[in-house]
Amino acid sequence: MSLRIDWILAGVLAVGAGAAAADASDPPLSCPATIVPPESTRAPEGWRAWRVSEISGFRLIDVSFSDGPPEERVFLNAITARVVRGHRVETFDFTSEAFRAIWVMCQYSGTDIALVRETNIRGKRCRLTYPGPKAHQGRAPSVQCE
Repeated sequence: MSLRIDWILAGVLAVGAGAAAADASDPPLSCPATIVPPESTRAPEGWRAWRVSEISGFRLIDVSFSDGPPEERVFLNAITARVVRGHRVETFDFTSEAFRAIWVMCQYSGTDIALVRETNIRGKRCRLTYPGPKAHQGRAPSVQCE
């Protein structure tokens, strides 16, 4: 059974404010730095769920994109991935007319829960810059779209 959570995202990753194509009314593309684990889970009749660990929050570790809702599993690959001054940089191009709505997925360490939402980045290019040469080093990328 998969868990789907749609939340309005706010916080850490911001779209480049100087982008010429940006509309002032567009909400920013952002992911919360951490999420709080669910308080409970459904347990079968006669059982109750109990959280074994005392994790108070899960850290943001990755950002990905999909063409349409993520349930459809049309995840998008970067058009380039390279190392620049010790940082891994992935570039995504959403300018094709073939794209539907682009969705962002914020992924967190220690959980299979992701926060997802539709974005306003169709028609733009976005760069994810990871703090080290390899993605998934446990530190979230910064995002800039123009």
